[in-house]
Amino acid sequence: MIKFFKSFASAITTFCRAPGPAQVGMVLFFAAAVADGILMPFFALWAHEVAGIPIKFIGLLLGCYAGGELLATPFVGGIADRVGRRPVLLASTCGVGCGFVLLFMVRGAFAVAASLIIIGVFESVLHPTASTVIADVVPAEARRTHFAARSVMSNAGSMAGPALGAVLALHSLGLVFLGAGVTLLIAGLVVATYLAETRPLDAQPDEDDDETILVLTAVFRDRRLAMLIVPLRSSKSPRAGSARSRRSMPTSAAH
Repeated sequence: MIKFFKSFASAITTFCRAPGPAQVGMVLFFAAAVADGILMPFFALWAHEVAGIPIKFIGLLLGCYAGGELLATPFVGGIADRVGRRPVLLASTCGVGCGFVLLFMVRGAFAVAASLIIIGVFESVLHPTASTVIADVVPAEARRTHFAARSVMSNAGSMAGPALGAVLALHSLGLVFLGAGVTLLIAGLVVATYLAETRPLDAQPDEDDDETILVLTAVFRDRRLAMLIVPLRSSKSPRAGSARSRRSMPTSAAH
């Protein structure tokens, strides 16, 4: 128990001494964990009892949350290196917050699934960009300590979230969505008020970045590359192909 309190006190000390942008990054981890903790324990109850969604579809709905992240990552991965940390965090926190509020208003499995996919799309860049902000302003030798404090903040949010969600659920199960949404919108306000851009001014996007699926368009510009990746079968028979090759041989070679 003493070791636990020492670790927690060390994390608080690290947070208080951290640069301002790093503190904002840690607050975002705390807020995201609180929002998930408010929502997740009560989502199944809400879906079944309020929205009237059959139990067999609830797992698929939660999969839409992760599915949104999976679909978005190849397209928006590394976007903070191109447009900056601050606008990405503003868009992601407000997007996730508005998505949770949207869940409070919609009904029906398809509408809920669409809302969860939207939340997942914005969520896909929230945590990586918040971590990048911390790495931008913290010296390399101190990053381990600060990332440990970030984990403590996230775990603290995971503890506080379900407790707050239980209080909201006692009044109405739908209120858990409003609670989660307001938490992320407040986090967006923190970003807008206290976070300065931390992307280095001389940083250039990596043209060879393979995080985006758009690099596959090179296949369509280079036929030889496409033949290496996609097995192509000629519509001609082997015999016809060999006959064509014989016709294309020089006359001297044929003799």
